[in-house]
Amino acid sequence: MTDGVNDQLVTVVIPSLGRSELIRTIESVRNQTHRDIEIIVVLDTAMDEGGTATGADIVLTTGGGRGAAVGRNMGVAAASGRFVAFLDDDDWWEATKIEKQIASMTRQSTEFSYTATYFHSGNTVRTLPITRYGAGSSMGDYLVLRPGLRHGHGYVQSSSIMLTRRLAQHVAWDESLSKHQDWDLVVRLEEEVGEKVSYVDEPLVHVQQASKSSISTVRNWRRSVPFYDKHASSLGKTARGDFIATQILRSALAAGDGQGIVYAASGLSKARVHPAALIVSLYGAVEFGKRLRQRVAS
Repeated sequence: MTDGVNDQLVTVVIPSLGRSELIRTIESVRNQTHRDIEIIVVLDTAMDEGGTATGADIVLTTGGGRGAAVGRNMGVAAASGRFVAFLDDDDWWEATKIEKQIASMTRQSTEFSYTATYFHSGNTVRTLPITRYGAGSSMGDYLVLRPGLRHGHGYVQSSSIMLTRRLAQHVAWDESLSKHQDWDLVVRLEEEVGEKVSYVDEPLVHVQQASKSSISTVRNWRRSVPFYDKHASSLGKTARGDFIATQILRSALAAGDGQGIVYAASGLSKARVHPAALIVSLYGAVEFGKRLRQRVAS
């Protein structure tokens, strides 16, 4: 580990629940072709009882139950690198990920970079995003619009993000949000740097969908409302409708929550929505039906 003078040092911040997958995650960082790396694991637990953070340079703890955003901000505060990259504890990287991002950021003189992603869902692996982010469209619209049934038309995920430490310190993770934290960060990063974003159009990150303990496995429409309230004014009319349909209405239907359904219906009446987004929202009713049948069967 260096004293911070090396301008090629990359600090990798890994918030973790101490899951066994963390061992694979750290190994993928240690196997990077770029060798100047500092690994900071921030445990959202009291301690690393299973020794899963072995291989990290620094291990911090939130004390437990604080959330990934708190962990990431703690990691940034302790970072020594010129660059900061984030990695979730159930994801992993291709060996050239850091090397290629630094080259891209250096070539384009940018402070914010992300890469394409291998998205693992069950036995299926897809390459995301489907559509590349382009000049002239807002990052918020890019992320939440749902023109097709399959998700990932616009896609930037936390494990693909690399920033300069200066920018990471200036634009912190919003600790008040329990969902859509990476979308929120990316939207605010665009507000800071404009269109000066470096994108590596090669899948260098492996993202595991809905791992055990992942918040994405829980359908709770209220967790999506704070993001919507924060960013609705900057989203286009169709983006607002697509977000309400796919994030709020779907979750409300899955939970059989009448209040959430009414909330979503009110919002949709003032927005436009892609037909595909409405169809996706109805998957929530399918999920509710499955749970209901399981309860009856038991």
